[in-house]
Amino acid sequence: MDELKHSLLRYPDWGFVIYRTTYSTESDILFPDAIRLIEGCIKREFFAETKRYPASQPIVVWAKHRSTIVQDPAQFDGASLETIRAHFEAWIEAEGMRDDWIKWRMCMIIDEESLQNLKGAPVEAIENGTLDCPDNKLRYVKVLEAFPTVD
Repeated sequence: MDELKHSLLRYPDWGFVIYRTTYSTESDILFPDAIRLIEGCIKREFFAETKRYPASQPIVVWAKHRSTIVQDPAQFDGASLETIRAHFEAWIEAEGMRDDWIKWRMCMIIDEESLQNLKGAPVEAIENGTLDCPDNKLRYVKVLEAFPTVD
């Protein structure tokens, strides 16, 4: 929260970059719910982590949350993790944002595997904060770090 508040003096928003790498009739139906689920989980965790702050502070910071959705079937349909990392890192470099802001440190990838894993999650209940995942199913998307240190 403190890092976000400080950084938002310099940046207009915060959030995550999310790449879509699956394009089919089914994925066209499932993808919007996957984004809603991810955003609902981020919101739930954000407000859980900021309970110790005066109520108005988290609301102001949350209002500046904007994820960036990258979807281009011609470029990313079936793209490998290496292809996504290369694109993300090139974008970061072009923006002059390397190691500069949380939004540019990692990206999420919704591929077919992740999309199928998220399928059937109780999106509305999570969005509304009325429950977590009642089926206790582990749900995930893939996350890539930009410019990882490789030993």
